[in-house]
Amino acid sequence: MINVWLSLALVFLAFGNSALADSPPTQMRCEIRETVIPDGVRLESVVRGLPGKVGRYQLILQKTGSGGESTIGQGGAFTIGPSGESSVSTNELSMSAHDQIHVSLKVSVDARPLSCEWRR
Repeated sequence: MINVWLSLALVFLAFGNSALADSPPTQMRCEIRETVIPDGVRLESVVRGLPGKVGRYQLILQKTGSGGESTIGQGGAFTIGPSGESSVSTNELSMSAHDQIHVSLKVSVDARPLSCEWRR
């Protein structure tokens, strides 16, 4: 009997856990993903949640360095895709050693605000 329970537990761990990992998130989240590229960085702003949910976003990206200061503002509507996420913005920036970048992402879905930030 113990072997049966142990076998069932192993089956759940092998299959049940991967099914949970592949399912879309049930709560809204945002994140800013960083990818290092030659001489810079790629920043992808992503909203995760239930597929089909519709919302709006506002992104402010500020870069300060020896060359001065620049600000990028973007915004608009999005729909969460079947995978449970929507990439709302992708930006590639050149960077030198002393540059500083601040990204602020504000999201609203079903009149509920959500925000995330990234700094370097």
